[in-house]
This record gives sequence, structure tokens and C-alpha cells, in this order.
Amino acid sequence: MWTQAHTNFDGKYYKVMGGVNFPKPLQKPHPPIMLGGFRKPIIELAARQADIVNLVPPGRSDMGQLNYDAARFKTKLAELKNHVRAAGRDPRAIELSTFSFVLIARDKRETDAMLNSVADSVGFASAQVLQSPMVLAGTPTELRGLIRHWIEELGTTFFCCVFLNRSSMKLFAEQVMPEFAAG
Repeated sequence: MWTQAHTNFDGKYYKVMGGVNFPKPLQKPHPPIMLGGFRKPIIELAARQADIVNLVPPGRSDMGQLNYDAARFKTKLAELKNHVRAAGRDPRAIELSTFSFVLIARDKRETDAMLNSVADSVGFASAQVLQSPMVLAGTPTELRGLIRHWIEELGTTFFCCVFLNRSSMKLFAEQVMPEFAAG
């Protein structure tokens, strides 16, 4: 539907006859495909089909996933790369993504209080929560450094961010994102 005027498809689970998608995507031949997950079937599918892979782990709740540290991410990343090679693709062709909770404020005491609150709610120490690529916590300066760290340490190039409120989103957009806009 992204590349043809009308699409016909008769698959195992659904059928499309004369399907139309308009307007067509700007990206050719199609928009980047992102898949997210942690379990083997998703990683295998992502290795064959995805342009961006978000190695988001399962958890008892969104915040329960915060025990996902860099070592665990690297293990899943190695698994992904093995499956990508087995599929005949170059692992460097796939962007890596993370789903990150952003705890940001101008004041260090305020960010520490937010981090402590999150850590307490899931039964972890603040230092343990900060070991997760799924948490970006700190002042704008600290977040710029933390994002650079995850880019260098894990090869993450795409961050899906969740904010607690609009003011934290605005602060992130104004004081963190510009540093990464060029590259």
C-alpha cells in the first residue's frame, strides 16, 4: 500500500482487495519499520524486517522494567545481531532504540527527588535505576551526558521518550534536544 496505487493481498489472517493508501509516504520505498520487544520471536522478526529495533523488556508494569541494565541490553543486542547476520543483513543497517522515562528539572535536588520516588515505587535504589537505558534522569546538562553515554556504550540512536508532564517535555526540547539535532 505504500508503493502501489491499489493493493491486493490475501494472507493467512487478513485480505485486502483494492486497498488504497494516500498520501504515499515521503520515505522510499517505505517509512522505517520499528519493532519493539525482548523475546526471541520478536527479535527474530526484527532481524528480518525492521529498520529500527527497540529492545524493550517485559515487565510487571512500565516502571517495573527499570531493572533492565546495560549488561542485559548488550546480551539482547548480541542476540539481535546474530539473527540479523543469519537473515543475511548487515547489523549496522539497523538503528537501535530505547523506550526511556525522562525525569528532568533545572534543579538537581528536584531531579534527585523524582528519581528517588521512582526508585522507591519499584523497590530499587536510585543508583540501580540509573543503570537502565530506560531512564534518563537529571538536569539538562546531565541528560545530554547520559544520552551521549547510551549512544557510545550501547549504540542507541533513537530514543522514544515518556515525560511526566508538558513542562518537562518543553525543558527537554529546549535544552537537551538541540545538542543532538545535527547528528
